Formats: sequence, C-alpha cells, structure tokens
Amino acid sequence: AIESAERASIERSVVEEPVTVILSRRGWIRARNGHGIDMSGISFKDGDERFLEIECKTTDQAVLLGQSGKTYTLAVASLPSGRGDGVPVNTLIGSDRDPIRWLGCGAVETLYLLSTSAGNGFICRLGDMVTRIKAGKEFMSVPEGAEVRPALALWPADAAPKSADRAHLAALSSDGRLLLFPLADVPTRPNGGLGVQLIALPEGVTLAALAVSDGRELGV
Repeated sequence: AIESAERASIERSVVEEPVTVILSRRGWIRARNGHGIDMSGISFKDGDERFLEIECKTTDQAVLLGQSGKTYTLAVASLPSGRGDGVPVNTLIGSDRDPIRWLGCGAVETLYLLSTSAGNGFICRLGDMVTRIKAGKEFMSVPEGAEVRPALALWPADAAPKSADRAHLAALSSDGRLLLFPLADVPTRPNGGLGVQLIALPEGVTLAALAVSDGRELGV
C-alpha cells in the first residue's frame, strides 16, 4: 500500500537586529548592519549612486513602490549583507523595467499618503501594500505621463496623535501655488486605486511637494 507522507516544513528563525536597507539609483539593493550609518562611506558601482535607504530590523518586511503603481515586498533578512554592492532588486522581485520610487518598512499599521505628480492621492496602511506575489501587486493607478511620488508617512493607524483631527495637508504645485486643506478630506483606500485630486493642476504643471501638519507644525 502507498501511504501519503506528511508534508515537511522548514522554519527559519531570524534574530531581530538593526539594519539599514540601501537601494542604489540603478536598482542594486543590500543591507548593512546597524543604524546611523555614515552614507558618505558607502561605495557604489561605477555610474551608480545613492538613491534610497531606510533603517529597519532584520525581522521586517520591506515594501517597494514602483513607477507602474505596483507594490513589491521583500523580507529584510533575505537581502545580501556585508560590504558588497548587493544584487539587482529585479532579481528578487518581478520589477523588471519598473523603476522603484519608494522604499519603506516598519509597523504595518502606519498610515501613508500616496500621490503622483498629476496631483491625485489617497491614504493607506503600510500593510495594505504588502504582497506575497513576486511579480508585484497592482495597487496605485498612475495617470499617463505622471510620476509616482515617494509615500509620505503620517502616523500609526492605531495610535494617531490627539491633534490628528486638526491635521492639514499642504500641497505645492510646480508653479508655486500652495493649497492647505484638512487631511480628513483625503480618503483611506486599503485597496489602492487613483484616489482624489489633491490640487487642481493646469496643463504642464505638476505636484511638487506635500507636507502634513499634526495640528501644531508642518513636517515634510
């Protein structure tokens, strides 16, 4: 008689340690032990340069946002460490020909404001962007000709400051116009999408910057 064998499972324990994830302009990714790294001492391949870095822990998942609006997820513990140049990020995720615009990690309940240069945007949790699909998750709708902007961190969804209901969003256009309005007017979209128009932009004008106030002062 043929008996079915029990499925074997392999568990990998990861020691929680501080690391800094570094992504170069040309898409090479690596992790260096510790926080507070002097980035002036980090070398890159010829023709490449510093682009994005974030302090996190080896137990974290790194979330990457591509120009296509797709999100990708990498286990920080799986990233090459040491003093090498790392590896092309598109060998770890299916981001080929999709330039990475933002890199984040940390508490999954942290709220972020996602936006494009076309002036549209919405709020979501970091955990909403996490995916197990190597080819990425269709998350953000990007208007034709627009660029994905780096996500703007707000605060943990389960620990918003007492002044959060007074928070305002400042949107600055490339032609120097500033619009200030309640952050509560921006919808939360756990499934992503296009969002709402944060600021009306004439043809040829783009969204240049966003800043959020917790009710006391603005922070970019």
